[in-house]
Amino acid sequence: MSDVQEFYKTKRDQLVREYEGFRPDPYLDGEGIPTVGYGTTEYPDGSAVSLDDSPVTMEVAEEMMQNKLTEFTTQMETNPDFSALSPAQKAALGSFAYNTGPGTVTNPKGYETLQSAIKSGDSGQIGDAMSMYINKGSSSEAGLRRRRAAENLLLNQLYPAKEKFQSIVDGFNSAMGSNI
Repeated sequence: MSDVQEFYKTKRDQLVREYEGFRPDPYLDGEGIPTVGYGTTEYPDGSAVSLDDSPVTMEVAEEMMQNKLTEFTTQMETNPDFSALSPAQKAALGSFAYNTGPGTVTNPKGYETLQSAIKSGDSGQIGDAMSMYINKGSSSEAGLRRRRAAENLLLNQLYPAKEKFQSIVDGFNSAMGSNI
């Protein structure tokens, strides 16, 4: 994985952790689905979370989250329009899909606005389309609005190439000593 991909993966993971929150004990999410850890509804073996399950540690929750993010990313990569997006766009859509399910990115029916935005490759259109998914009028609307705003920031976040470039220059200068 390149430095750029790693940078955006880390940002995506931070966003997912922040907005899902860690809960060791199984609970019902806003849709009434048994959930545990960082908003995970099933275990890596595919079995569904049950309210009778034992609590999970942060480490297990992280593993479950990474498993789902990998699974969702693999599913989303089947959409050629998704595959053509920038790492920042993919990261933002990865957080979005973790929250809404990967079908919002891969299903051609029911998500036409988002699909069209992804096809365009335009971050503004993608952000506007993601912002439609806020469960308007629900108790989770305010939190989803905050999450969509954070996903929009990630969608448009530039890789800190200037800092990276400067560290390369500094390393070169250091290696060259006073010979420059």
